[in-house]
Amino acid sequence: MISTSEARYQIAGMDCARDAAEIEASVRAVAGVETVSVAAATHIMTLAGLEPETYLAEVEQAVTRLGYGMQHLPSAGGKFVGGSGEKPNEPARVTAAYRRALWLAVLLNVGFGLVEMVGGFLSDSQALKADALDFLGDGLITLLGLLAIGWSLRWRGRSALIQGVFLGALGVGVLIRKAYRVLSQPVPEAELMGCSA
Repeated sequence: MISTSEARYQIAGMDCARDAAEIEASVRAVAGVETVSVAAATHIMTLAGLEPETYLAEVEQAVTRLGYGMQHLPSAGGKFVGGSGEKPNEPARVTAAYRRALWLAVLLNVGFGLVEMVGGFLSDSQALKADALDFLGDGLITLLGLLAIGWSLRWRGRSALIQGVFLGALGVGVLIRKAYRVLSQPVPEAELMGCSA
């Protein structure tokens, strides 16, 4: 009986579930790949097929063409073991350089977000406040993903759900605030907006 083999990769450069879906679609189109899953929270791609030596090089080309980096990870076993390819209590494995890059992304996003938020309140600009929320949201979600790397697969899945709820709440808040602003129509200070952007 021919067994299905798996391969696991750490994907560098992805930010969200949309990136994960883009990578999955590209890899799924490679001949020989039977199953592929990209975890948005941990940035780990797991794929399976009967003869990995025939398609892994093409998979790597497909992912790098999209602009993402890849690092091969040890598999959880010779056979494909499920949706993410990881055992339920197995923490993700990442390099120290990857962790440093994530921490830098957290600091930059949160820092820019705080600066723009102050500028948004001083100039009474909804555009700056919305952009600040985008920066803060990216920073906090990256922080949660960084913390989740050491968690079990189940808790990493829950962290992805928390990320989605958080982004949804931010979006609803922006829409409510925008609707209020449309009705009250105060004029923001254009000069301060230009300096903060």
